[in-house]
Amino acid sequence: MLNSENNHRIPDLKDQLTHFLGEFDELLQKSNRPADEVILSDYELMKKLGVCKRTTNTWRSKRIISFFKVGSLIFYRLSDVLSFLEKHEVKNIDLSKTQKLRSNAK
Repeated sequence: MLNSENNHRIPDLKDQLTHFLGEFDELLQKSNRPADEVILSDYELMKKLGVCKRTTNTWRSKRIISFFKVGSLIFYRLSDVLSFLEKHEVKNIDLSKTQKLRSNAK
């Protein structure tokens, strides 16, 4: 049962990531700036990733994402956000290789 729930969520997460990357691409095109010069507020990051303030706070507390703090305001470089996402990318499984391995094991 749990597996079917996770499989059902995969297309939703893929759609969210595609939408997120599309928004960042649009942001880069509008600004005509390299990713290391585009700055996002904590609110913008939360909105783009669809996470809550507590999540971004946890990432900062654990130092798994780089950030800037000016007074009580938090900012991120787009290049750091993209690097963070790439580090946490989960590769898809090539089913043809998996099936081949199973048939060889028999």
